[in-house]
Amino acid sequence: MFGIVKKSTLIAVQKQLEKEIEKLESPKVKDALKMLNLESRIKELKSEEINVLKRIEVSKAEAIDILSTAENEANILKGKIISDTQRECNRLIESAEADSQKALKGIEISKTEAIEILTTAKNEANLLKEKTIADAQRECNRLIENAETDSQKALNGIEISKTEAIDILTTAKNQGVSKIKGSANLIFNEFYCSGISIIISDI
Repeated sequence: MFGIVKKSTLIAVQKQLEKEIEKLESPKVKDALKMLNLESRIKELKSEEINVLKRIEVSKAEAIDILSTAENEANILKGKIISDTQRECNRLIESAEADSQKALKGIEISKTEAIEILTTAKNEANLLKEKTIADAQRECNRLIENAETDSQKALNGIEISKTEAIDILTTAKNQGVSKIKGSANLIFNEFYCSGISIIISDI
């Protein structure tokens, strides 16, 4: 059995398919994609990366300040210890020399004790300075390592979001093509299922 299909009918089918395509490209579909905020999210992550890099620079600056402050405090403390010890040494020497009844030997012993005290104080001050600087350096390294770890996390987040964006857009395209093919099949199946062969006519 043969049926005649007007060319105008096929044109109508084509227009219907064009409408389906327009629906896929409609502002609503575009708005739906915008709602995913993929581009916005990527920009946010890039902004976070910039902020993390800035924090690294700030942390490095803070680390330098901490180290510098620690050195200054250590030097001040060292100076104070030496100054206090020097005064105590001078007091011992003056006391020994002021005592007219002590023998010269006793005075020399007091001077030797004073020199030993001063040397010990200098050594202790140097050890304290080295410990303070070492502690500050460890804290600086920790701050910088934390900042660099945050930066790496931000970079990983950007890569993940890019992959997700590609997957979502690919899925959306595949679904759109399937929908167009499905609409065309529904229209032509109405003829084929009834056993009618389509003959194109200009009538």
